[in-house]
Amino acid sequence: MENHRELASFRYYGIAHIIRSRRNDRSDRCTTWTINPPVVKAVNTVGCGDTLVGALAVGFYNHLTYEECLINATAAAVSNAMEKQAGKVDIEKIDQYKQGIILKKE
Repeated sequence: MENHRELASFRYYGIAHIIRSRRNDRSDRCTTWTINPPVVKAVNTVGCGDTLVGALAVGFYNHLTYEECLINATAAAVSNAMEKQAGKVDIEKIDQYKQGIILKKE
């Protein structure tokens, strides 16, 4: 977030989680995670961001830890990238993709 007031305004409206991709700036008021997905030869990346956000929402709804949410969502997005059809996720392969994810809290 750009400043503390901006972050506070999100919290005022009940927004508990803010996720930004490829964040270059570091804020001492936010936790930063680096997620490295497994290296795969993507077939189709259409819908990967939507898949990631949807899987994050499911994880938060089910009260998973941040780590679990981020790993599950990344694995779902990788699975989507491996399918010809946009928005398709192969549930059978999620655990396989999860094994190749490197997650670091900075």
